[in-house]
Amino acid sequence: MRPPGRARPGAAGGSWTRPPAPKNPHEAEEIGAILKRWLSKNRVKERLKGDSIFVRWKEVVGEELAAATRVVRCAAGVLTVEVSSSPLLNELATYRKNEILRSVQSLEEFRGIREIRFKAGSS
Repeated sequence: MRPPGRARPGAAGGSWTRPPAPKNPHEAEEIGAILKRWLSKNRVKERLKGDSIFVRWKEVVGEELAAATRVVRCAAGVLTVEVSSSPLLNELATYRKNEILRSVQSLEEFRGIREIRFKAGSS
C-alpha cells in the first residue's frame, strides 16, 4: 500500500521514490543534528539578525507595548503580532493599527511590511 498523497510510479507528476531509510532505527540521532534541523526549519537565524523586526520590535513600539506584545511571524509583507490581553488587542486592532504600521515602515528595512495582524495570545 502506498502512503497517502504519494503518486504511483509512472503516474502524472513524476515517479514515486521512497524516502531514505534510517541507518539504524534503534540508534539515537545526535542532538546537534536534531537542533540544526529544527533551527533551520523555524528560521531562527533570520529572526535573531540584528536588523530583524523580531529583535527591533521594542524600538518600534516602545517598551510598554513591547512588554504586552510579541512578533510571532513576518512573511509576505504581513506582520503578525500576539497580544497578551483582549482589551489591548481591541485597542491595537481598532485604534492604533495604522500608527504602528507607519512606525514599522518608518525604518527603511521594514518598508516592505504592508499589513499588521494582531491576535490573542500570552506574549
